[in-house]
Amino acid sequence: MEILLIVLLVVVIAGFAFVFYFMNKGKKDEGQDKSLLMLQNQMNEVTRTLDSRLAENSRLMQGQYGQSAKIVADVTEKLVKLDETNKQVLNFSDQLRRLQDMLKKSETARGIRGILFGIAFKKCIHSQAISNPV
Repeated sequence: MEILLIVLLVVVIAGFAFVFYFMNKGKKDEGQDKSLLMLQNQMNEVTRTLDSRLAENSRLMQGQYGQSAKIVADVTEKLVKLDETNKQVLNFSDQLRRLQDMLKKSETARGIRGILFGIAFKKCIHSQAISNPV
C-alpha cells in the first residue's frame, strides 16, 4: 500500500506539474501573442509614416521639377529673343558699314568730279582769258 500511495502521490504530482506546465505555456503564448501584436502595430505605424513622408517628398519633387521646367522654358525663350536681337544688331551693323562705304565712294567721286570740274573750269577761264584779253 505504501508503494501504491507513493505511486499515486507521484502521479498526482506529475499531473499538477503537467497542468502547471501547460498553464504557464498558455500564458507565455498569450504574452508572446501580445508582444507580436504590439510589434506588428508598431511596424504598421512605421509603414504609414514612411508612406506619408514618401508621398510628401514625391509631391515636393514634382513641384520643384515643374518650377525648374518653367525656368528652363523662360530662359530658352529669352535666349531666342536675344539671338534674334543679336541678328538684328548684326544686320544693322552690316547696313551701316555698307552706307559708310557708299558715302566714302560718293565723297571720292565728288572729290574727283570736283577736281575734274576745277581743272575744266580753270581751262575754260584760261582759254577765255587768252581768247578775250581785257
